[in-house]
Amino acid sequence: MRFALLPAVLLPLALASPPTLLATEPVSRVGLTTDEVRFAGTVRGRVTDQSSGQPVPGAQVIVAGTRLGAAADNNGRYVITQVPAGAQTLSVRLLGYAPKSATVTVTDNGEVTADFTIERSASQLSEVVVTATGDQRKVEIGNAVATLRADSLMISAPITSVGDMLQGRVSGLMTFANAGMTGSAPRIRIRGFNSLSQPNNPLIIIDGARVDNTTGAGSGGGTNIQSYGWTAGSMTSMNPEEIESFEIVKGPAAATLYGTDAANGVIVIRTKRGTAGAPKWNFYGEGGIIPHPTNWNDTYYAFGKNAQGQAVQCVNLARVAGQCTVDSVSIWSPIRDAVSSPLGTGNRRQVGAQVSGGAQQLRYFVGGDWERERGYLELPAAEIKRISTERGGAELPDEQIHPNYLNRTALRANASAMLGPKADLNISNSLQFQRSQIPTNTLFTDAAWGIGYKDAYDGWGSQRRPGETFSTRA
Repeated sequence: MRFALLPAVLLPLALASPPTLLATEPVSRVGLTTDEVRFAGTVRGRVTDQSSGQPVPGAQVIVAGTRLGAAADNNGRYVITQVPAGAQTLSVRLLGYAPKSATVTVTDNGEVTADFTIERSASQLSEVVVTATGDQRKVEIGNAVATLRADSLMISAPITSVGDMLQGRVSGLMTFANAGMTGSAPRIRIRGFNSLSQPNNPLIIIDGARVDNTTGAGSGGGTNIQSYGWTAGSMTSMNPEEIESFEIVKGPAAATLYGTDAANGVIVIRTKRGTAGAPKWNFYGEGGIIPHPTNWNDTYYAFGKNAQGQAVQCVNLARVAGQCTVDSVSIWSPIRDAVSSPLGTGNRRQVGAQVSGGAQQLRYFVGGDWERERGYLELPAAEIKRISTERGGAELPDEQIHPNYLNRTALRANASAMLGPKADLNISNSLQFQRSQIPTNTLFTDAAWGIGYKDAYDGWGSQRRPGETFSTRA
């Protein structure tokens, strides 16, 4: 449980006093042909507030598809001349009001009246950013900050993880795939790699608390360039449905706000909060299959001859380019055979529920979800039969048949209380039960590079380069 006492920030709205004189002449007549000017009329009218009935000075009324328009004067009246004859669409806009449109028919040398009643509407502005030193306007921040609203991302694209929400959304932010392993976190880099030997992970802050999102290499070793398997980071355990917004700090000066750990950038995640009003419920569920990510060749490495008839090691790239011809026929690859292949089809299931509400003085958000995901790696049918026979016909556990899986159950509860005009109390709680198994992914490289005419301990001299394990010569 984490308690955070945050000062309430009052954002006064600057109310501009009505202009003393506003032009009512057309803004422009550019783009009209001679015939359009000859057959034209006048549009006049008045713009008023829907709730008070008072005039709305400064409202901009424009003719769609042209550059004609006018601003309402102190009495809310406007006049647009030289409007082309025929059906025309007028639209009125003003900051703080919802836009409105209407269609009128203009006659040659005639005059038509179009009055508008517009409704006040709050506009969502992104001018204030929460940093380690408090709320600041964007123009006052020395760092490059990008803001993402999670609700808009969930609507526009299928999202199953936090990595999906960030992929391709912010300039300078890159996410690297994890070979499709279920439960493993993608590597996140902001403005490229800073080091080939040291971690390049950005600092992750969730509701004001730092979390460890290290995606370390598996037992096979690895570097920032290549690795043999990945461990899960903290962001993998987060449910995208719980996230409200992201702030990505890309400037190197972020280290002055968050310390030296922020030298690779900062990702600030804010989870959802309750809003005043009646309880709002949200139920969701999803499911699908996970196919393996590629179509494998029969074999990658074989002997052949070049154009001069000399024996060469012929790889697929050289064979396609016509630089060599394979003379040892490879007709079988266990990785493509359904009986012996370690690749199958995985599946994913997730269900969850959320409720939020409360009064202005006390607001709450409670959510929970259940997720089961099974990767596409599976023990081949031939191996299942062999191992079961060795064990006296015993049935193999599912975690041995499917070595890559993720089981997760999570609960989140957030509460916000207004203690006074200058003090708020925010409480964030998250409880998770997660079990995942992420095997090494070296078999993909071995399958592609294995030499088909030599056994597993010849040629390369290493079990990482087996030959007959993946392809054989016929």
